[in-house]
Formats: sequence, C-alpha cells, structure tokens
Amino acid sequence: MGLLNLVHKLNEGRDYNDKELNGALGLFPGAVVNPGGRAVEPQIRRMEKKMKAGAQFFQTQIVYSREAMSDFMKKVRPMGAKILAGILVLRSAKTARFLQEKVPGIFVSDEIISRMENSENPEEEGLNMAAELVRDYMDICDGVHLITIKHEEKIIEVLRRAGVKPRLEN
Repeated sequence: MGLLNLVHKLNEGRDYNDKELNGALGLFPGAVVNPGGRAVEPQIRRMEKKMKAGAQFFQTQIVYSREAMSDFMKKVRPMGAKILAGILVLRSAKTARFLQEKVPGIFVSDEIISRMENSENPEEEGLNMAAELVRDYMDICDGVHLITIKHEEKIIEVLRRAGVKPRLEN
C-alpha cells in the first residue's frame, strides 16, 4: 500500500515528502491478489484498498482452478481493474504436492496431482495443463502470467498448445 501511494505521488510529480519534482512519472502501478485462497472476501476488500491507493492491474497468485478464477472474476469485474491470472507450469507431481502442502495461498487439487502422478511424461502433462488453463483464463481474465522455474523456453510451447497467436507489429 505504501509503495502504491508513493507511485501515485511520483506520477503526480511529487516525491515522498510532497516536494515537487522536475516532472511526473508515467508508471502503471499494479498489485497482487489471491483468488484461490480459502477466504476470498478479505482479498477483495484488500484489492479495493489497493485500487484506492492507485493499483490499476492485479497479478494473481498461482491459481489452478477455472471455477475459483471464474467466481472471483464475477465478483471483481465491476471494480474495473485488469486481472492477470498466475499459472506456474508444473513439471512433476512432487512440485504439485510441494505447492499444495508448503506454499500458503496456493491450492493444487488432488485431481491435478493425480494427473501428474499417473502421466507417463509429467513434464508434457504439465505443459498440457498450463495450456488448458491459458485457454480457460483468457476467456474470463484480461491476460495470464506464465511462470516457469528455470525453463522459460517452455512458455512459447504452452502458448502454442493453447492456440495463442502472436500479435505482429506493423
């Protein structure tokens, strides 16, 4: 919240102490939100406060549920903020279990863990699941934030499988 307030001041041409600067910045401030948490209403209240402090877009925590994302979007769409859904490309059932058990705010269903465990090629299954989520979320969110751990080149493959076409600049 403090950083959002500072960005707001900088965009108005003032520093932290309200001293006038030699010009205004053109920053586009964003913040985080967790639609996959157990209690979504407190997240929405914090989101409203962040918007009042100047947040213009939100990047979500990793969410592996179209239903959770859809329910969240129905509640926050009237607020007007842009939402980028977070997707971590899974590479193994071990990673999926770790996220579920050790990372607060991330829910990985038993179904997803089973898909990874029962797959002959878990890395391929992770790419397929990420592509499915990209397709699902692009229908209900403003974009996605694809995350990989030391395998950034896989993002292109996920987008290809999801059917995302690159925009060509003129």
